[in-house]
Amino acid sequence: MKLGLLIAIHISLYTGLFWLFPYHELGFALGIGSVMIWISVWDMLTFEIPDSATAMLALLAAAWLWFARPVMIWDHIAGGVIWPLLFWGIAALFERARGEVGLGFGDVKLMLPIGLLCGALASVHVVLIASLAGVLLMGVNGVLRRDRVENQALALGPFLVASGWAVWLALG
Repeated sequence: MKLGLLIAIHISLYTGLFWLFPYHELGFALGIGSVMIWISVWDMLTFEIPDSATAMLALLAAAWLWFARPVMIWDHIAGGVIWPLLFWGIAALFERARGEVGLGFGDVKLMLPIGLLCGALASVHVVLIASLAGVLLMGVNGVLRRDRVENQALALGPFLVASGWAVWLALG
């Protein structure tokens, strides 16, 4: 897929979700959404998530927590700690059982800012939505290409950030 089209699709998706769940802090939304689009496009093209993008998203999430939600800060901090550890454990178990990497470390690190933004409990929705969307896309792709799902690679980052964006906006 061409880069310009990929970026346009992402901007349309993120803008549509923003208008569906109007958020009051436009500055944070623009910054967070822009970094999420960067992460998503880059991961789709390279199957890698830049550390600098994850760090920037984590800093924006921490700043948002500090300025917008100081009362709920402990749930969000717990989300930023628990979810990366869960993903790391799942990745390690999968690699040990299958002998190959199934969940990249970029996805593990990405759960820190997503957990900070959405909190420990709401991040369950993020992971569920991202997983279901990824499985659905792989199934459709498998049918269209007549390829086995096991033979397909999936960049999970775009699904995580898009569902994280939707859940964060829905929480308002």
